[in-house]
Amino acid sequence: MFDITTDTWISMGLRGSFHDEVVERITWNNLLPMLFATSSSLADEPYYPAGIVPIQALSSQVQGRSARDLSEIDNPVPQELNGLRQSLNDFIARLKETLERERRFTADAAHELRTL
Repeated sequence: MFDITTDTWISMGLRGSFHDEVVERITWNNLLPMLFATSSSLADEPYYPAGIVPIQALSSQVQGRSARDLSEIDNPVPQELNGLRQSLNDFIARLKETLERERRFTADAAHELRTL
């Protein structure tokens, strides 16, 4: 190592076995806790993390609806999913409005054809 202030080289001698032992101890002291934490967290968790459960509940509520069910999604969701739930509800409202306009148009057209 070079010391800039005194313009000299400083050299230290270490035995290779001492250096290897220090490296091995540091490695094991850092690696073992990570391996233990990883294996215990994987064993405690179900197939998917708990953070996915609300997403799956929201998804199953949407997927389980019939084609005619245009009611709002009202199941409680975490704050992070409120935007998604609101977007889905807005989409359902627009779809409901569009289908209502189509129904009125069809009814008006049928009435016009009957009165001709």
